[in-house]
Amino acid sequence: MTTTIAEREDLRAAIRGFLADRLPEATVRVLIDTDTGFDARAWTQLSGELGLSGLLVPEEHGGQGLSTVELGIALQESGRALLGAPFLGSAVLATWALVASGDDATAKGLLPALADGSTVAALGIDDDPQAPVRAVPDGDGWRLTGAKRHVVDVAAADTFLVTAEADGGVGLFVVPSSGDGVTVEQTGSLDLTRRLGVVRLDGVPAQRVGTDFAAGLETVRELGAFACAAEQAGIAGRCLEIAVEYARTREQFGKPIGSFQAIKHQLAEHLARVEQMRAAVTAAAAELATSPGSAREIVSVVKAYCGDAGTTVAEGLIDTLGGIGFTWEHVAHLYLRRMKTLAYLFGSPAEHRARLAAEFGLTG
Repeated sequence: MTTTIAEREDLRAAIRGFLADRLPEATVRVLIDTDTGFDARAWTQLSGELGLSGLLVPEEHGGQGLSTVELGIALQESGRALLGAPFLGSAVLATWALVASGDDATAKGLLPALADGSTVAALGIDDDPQAPVRAVPDGDGWRLTGAKRHVVDVAAADTFLVTAEADGGVGLFVVPSSGDGVTVEQTGSLDLTRRLGVVRLDGVPAQRVGTDFAAGLETVRELGAFACAAEQAGIAGRCLEIAVEYARTREQFGKPIGSFQAIKHQLAEHLARVEQMRAAVTAAAAELATSPGSAREIVSVVKAYCGDAGTTVAEGLIDTLGGIGFTWEHVAHLYLRRMKTLAYLFGSPAEHRARLAAEFGLTG
């Protein structure tokens, strides 16, 4: 499904308005102290009224069938609002993995439930080095043993999609979160607004999705890196807005601090960073939508740049705020925490620069 620029801006406005109304900062702070970290009722409304959970689900499976262009807009808004709902984990990563698997039968069974938000899935692709997940045949099915770490939105999931060594390749498997032998452990994270965790599997029965998932895994990693960068662009934009508003209203020596040259220059530099982040995310979104097979390089460029520039902007907000920026009560630390966590999910800036160097033969 193709959308116009006007339709994309309508999507942005609708998401921003909903999140501002239903999940403002005060609600985000309350959700931080809950077990799951998100408002299930708000997620149901996001799924039903805005179709956010089915954004990437093909129309024939009950979704909107939109592209990474529209996804980039939604991700920027989710970052801006510090959304704790399982948008990234379920609607983006798990959904994309199912679509990339090429298994129409399994997709037909799972994607409609993911599209309407009645099922929440989380994707596990990062093995615990001490216990990599392996699959062994068991009659007509499989059994999985091992552990996956850094599972996004782990607390909200009722279904896990996990990769495992199988038949000398990579397999994708469906595991119910309540199955025997499944242990879910939330792990501490710098980001207080999103739940990450470890999923341990001990001889767990599993359903295989498709055949070899090696190529699908690469596309999921690319999308994950892009998604993190898009969220960072949204966070950076909001951090700049807060900094500018504070500089206009906070007075020192009888005048707004925004009138001082040092503050002006810093905010101007941050504006340049934010605009570059947005432009980079837009370019990567277009490449992923039209030529996903050749998007590897631009995704690494975007992930590396947004990781560094976004962190600088979030830290700059605290610089502009001064003492109040270091307090628990101000939202600045929540944005910085999320920004820094996103910088390392799906590859740090340094790792993506190294990958680019290798691609262009600049190593050694």
